Amino acid sequence: MLKLQEFHIQKCYGSKILKHNFYTSSSLLYNKFPIQSRRSKLKKSTSTSTSTSTSTSKYDNSFLKNIFQENKNNKLKIENQSQNNPSSKTAGLKKIQTLVKSKVKSRSIFDSYANLRIDITKPNDELVRTIIKNTTTMNKRRFTNPAKEWLTQFTKEEIQELEDFLNDDLTTEGTINEQTMETPIKVGDLVTLGSESLRLYLVTSVPKSFSSKICTFLSDRGEIMFAPFNVIGYRFSGLIPEKYHKIIEKFVVLEQKYIDIPPIGVPDAIFSKSIAALPKGLQHQKNRKNKGNVEHEEATNTDADADADADADANPDESAYLDPNDFIVQQAASQLLTNTDVQTFIVPTTVRHIYVPALLQISNEAFWKMGPMHQKLEKLHRSLQIDDANGEFNTPRTVSIFEILSKLKEPNNPQPSTIKLGKSPNNSIDFDQRQYKISDVMAVLSLLKKQSHLWTVLPCKSSFTPTKVTIWPLAQTKEEERTVEYLKNNHGLDEITAYCGQIALGQEPVTKPVFYHNVEKMLREYVNGKYKDDASISTTLVSLLRKVDKHFMELGIPLKQEAYKNEYSYGKAYDLLIKLNKDIIVNPLLWSEQANLPTEENASANTLTKQKFYNYMDQQHANGTANGTANAILQDTIDAEMYNEDPLHHLRKNMRKVPIYCIDDPTAHEIDDGISIHEDQQDYVVSIHVAEPSSYIKPNSIISSLAFEKSSTSYMPDTVFPMLPKLVSDIAGLGIPNKDTRTFVVQYRIDKKTVDDYISNKMVNKNYEADKSLLDQLISQINNSSNIVFATVSNFRQGFTYDKVNEVLNDEMKINQYKQLGQSNDLDFNNLVKLQYISSLLWEIRKSNYAYANGGNTNLTVKKTDTVTISTEFFHDENELQMKLSNSNNTISISFASMESASIKLVTENMIIANYLTAKFATDKNIKILYRYLDPKFNNELLSEYQKLMELFGTNDSIPTDQLTQMFPFFTRGLVTHTPQKHLLMGLTMYSNITSPLRRYIDLVNQWKIQDYFLGKQSILDKNIPGIANYLNGQGEIIRNIQSRANTFWQGLFLRNYQDLENNSNNLIDFKLKLITNPKKGTTVGVYMPNFRFINAHVEVSSEMLEDIKSGQLKVGGLIDSDKLHLKQVDFLENEVIFEYK
Repeated sequence: MLKLQEFHIQKCYGSKILKHNFYTSSSLLYNKFPIQSRRSKLKKSTSTSTSTSTSTSKYDNSFLKNIFQENKNNKLKIENQSQNNPSSKTAGLKKIQTLVKSKVKSRSIFDSYANLRIDITKPNDELVRTIIKNTTTMNKRRFTNPAKEWLTQFTKEEIQELEDFLNDDLTTEGTINEQTMETPIKVGDLVTLGSESLRLYLVTSVPKSFSSKICTFLSDRGEIMFAPFNVIGYRFSGLIPEKYHKIIEKFVVLEQKYIDIPPIGVPDAIFSKSIAALPKGLQHQKNRKNKGNVEHEEATNTDADADADADADANPDESAYLDPNDFIVQQAASQLLTNTDVQTFIVPTTVRHIYVPALLQISNEAFWKMGPMHQKLEKLHRSLQIDDANGEFNTPRTVSIFEILSKLKEPNNPQPSTIKLGKSPNNSIDFDQRQYKISDVMAVLSLLKKQSHLWTVLPCKSSFTPTKVTIWPLAQTKEEERTVEYLKNNHGLDEITAYCGQIALGQEPVTKPVFYHNVEKMLREYVNGKYKDDASISTTLVSLLRKVDKHFMELGIPLKQEAYKNEYSYGKAYDLLIKLNKDIIVNPLLWSEQANLPTEENASANTLTKQKFYNYMDQQHANGTANGTANAILQDTIDAEMYNEDPLHHLRKNMRKVPIYCIDDPTAHEIDDGISIHEDQQDYVVSIHVAEPSSYIKPNSIISSLAFEKSSTSYMPDTVFPMLPKLVSDIAGLGIPNKDTRTFVVQYRIDKKTVDDYISNKMVNKNYEADKSLLDQLISQINNSSNIVFATVSNFRQGFTYDKVNEVLNDEMKINQYKQLGQSNDLDFNNLVKLQYISSLLWEIRKSNYAYANGGNTNLTVKKTDTVTISTEFFHDENELQMKLSNSNNTISISFASMESASIKLVTENMIIANYLTAKFATDKNIKILYRYLDPKFNNELLSEYQKLMELFGTNDSIPTDQLTQMFPFFTRGLVTHTPQKHLLMGLTMYSNITSPLRRYIDLVNQWKIQDYFLGKQSILDKNIPGIANYLNGQGEIIRNIQSRANTFWQGLFLRNYQDLENNSNNLIDFKLKLITNPKKGTTVGVYMPNFRFINAHVEVSSEMLEDIKSGQLKVGGLIDSDKLHLKQVDFLENEVIFEYK
């Protein structure tokens, strides 16, 4: 009898993790993994075939090892018995025959050995020798031969160097920082699959085409997984030097199959096929026209010859290359792949010996660090309740995970800021450049998710590791714990349910439950996804929703029975809150405490205090402007917050006579840029004028600190939360005629004749394009002539919105005048047409560098009206969709603006060149500013494919939608950094931000730094620039998430109201859905909705769709006929929209 060995987990915090379904590898059942150098133990090369007979895997292989040892002992026992007792040769024969005849249906782990041809009529000792021989041969084929063959691809020194690096340098010295975690996925990355596991995988291959997201992952057990990169939970990049990548790419090899023997390898994601995947004895049949002429016996003889060759140099003990875990893999192998040309892949055992110990050690280190780190993290949370002003904070705030690691390892008391409101930029520390071991980062990420009542790890782009975390105020978490306890006990659910029923019926409740406000607040946070990682709170709130839903049904006032993504999704909670709010629609993002928006209803006292500071300044400024007198307190505040006089007055250039065009939407909240053009000798001088709040606001002021804390203006379809008070926009903003205004000016010059000739050629032939030599000449002129100056301007041309500029540029009479005379009788037309064609040249330059330009933008706004609409109303034309919401004064408007519009291109290209030239100016002058970059660092195959797509786009052909949607998941996030780097989508070697200082803090910082350069001082210290970049990246992630979710909500709400009207109206929308995935690969297909680009939409696959695909009427990348679509399901909070195909 075989005995199973028992292993006990030591009593430590780790047992709690396992108790809570925290999945870890089986190696964690061992004691702490020792950290020691392998160099001291490795005396021989990994290629030496005389390695020990014990697998180097750190798994509990004892059970299977016992099987092998017992078989070996039985073999010796049988041989001894056969020599001593010849009659025993036939003993047990009947038992073996009975076993064979029984035809057991279940398959053992040794099933493949049963497939070997043996003659059971022979004596037992001969049977045993045959089985042993066949087993040895099979082990040699499956394990020994691939292992030895793999070793021949590299030198002993190369293999030893890699093994030493992985098991010495990587495990003891391998560290990461946030910058390395922002790089794209590549060979050599270490990843977890999902965020609930400490088990590491090694990436050995990455996609080489946008059409595939499949990567190859190797586990710490030698298992192969072919899966898309969006299954990655955490990823750690840049740890293994590129010089080792070529070896790592060879870790997975094609398995050699043998006739009638099931493979032990696994097929890839597409079940690829090749002749080489066939058993050698069958490969020659593949190319014969008449396969039936080949006898199966001939093939068998071929393999028999291979057996003889294998036996010729067989070692007595092949277990050096045999890992017992392979039998588990073998058990799972599909019998259907036997004798097929489907490629199966294996990891040679020699490869496992190289990388497995390193993965295990790192995972085990992370696991054992979690125990002592748990209490330290809770203690740190309490210490982080103090803000920069040394006061207790009551508002959620976001920090870097590397800041948490830094404070866990080096607790210190930060120097309190002199700023009592906001966050001082001169207190910024760059934690993201600090290096930490992978095990430290893994442990803290895992614990932050476990302690979800204290922290929320911010989601990030697929295949990237989250690096930002929200800290929740301790008082709030305690209040939530009390509320959950109330709901679970003392009839709390019943009290809240009854009260909700009374409110929904319009009754006046006698008393409000003490915890009702807390429950309502938690339901609002539930709608915003705060408790997704907190099972205790989530289940309690779902229980409440079920109870309320049932109670409302009994009262005859059921909630909307929508087909939500989940039965009790966030949408169900939202519907309840709206019903309790008299059916008044509210943007749920306004409820989110994590968003920290200054709304009266939900903002913390701290946030409201900061907003009141802005409101006071704006109100007193407005009163003073109206009365002609300034409030004394306001004046004192302005004196403390702002410069008394222009710090750059002696550098100002008088440009008051130059006409400036501030082209924007008529509803723009602040005007912070304009463009001018004038002649100077043989050149056109183009000036991008930028509002200059930096010459008014002091960098160490309260206004600056509040703006830094916000980081940018937050735009939602229904509201805007400005970064700066309106007072600053009024003082520093552009566009007021005849008012002396300070501007930060980025200038460049272009040869006048070159531009005039281009305009002339382009007007005659719309398809005319500048050749490469001309583009090179232009970019050289721009680079050499670019400069930054400070100016005073006042000649702002009025009424030039995007639409007005297009109207002017399309005036045929003026166009003909310009063709004939080189100018028209309209000065504005002359200036704008030159700027239009210069912007075309700027685009040609970027296009030659494979820049990408979006084909158009969807404008989503929620307009407020003075009257409340009783019932839902919908109407549309070719340019706009509008939905008036019932019981509301809100109208959702969706319109589409083409980026091909002359006015949009004119502004866009000049803003881009201004940002580029600012980056270049700072780099040339060694000014420490903030840059913005986006560089996915594509491998050669992906880069070539990207360039081909951009070339297609450059020929005015649109890139197929399916190819675009395949490409964008491969991009990294655009980030702020303190060093100049490439921006791939812009087609520029460096990029910054300067053109929107009224709504982006990065622009404001850059103005201060360049201003400091001219004044010879440092108002913002160079050493603080990396820390500012770190903070802006974190806040930027939050703001982008808020804005995206707000857009998703309003577009989803539009669709849900449209769904209610769809069956009762012939006024249907042409959604222009584009098919982006193949219907043959699932029950639903992905589609792209150009006017609803924030919506995650799918269409159910039907027999009608498959028929249309077969006939060619419907193609991947093509439009779907809207008449065949029916809107079936809209979950506007969890962003799932399903169409039926009729």
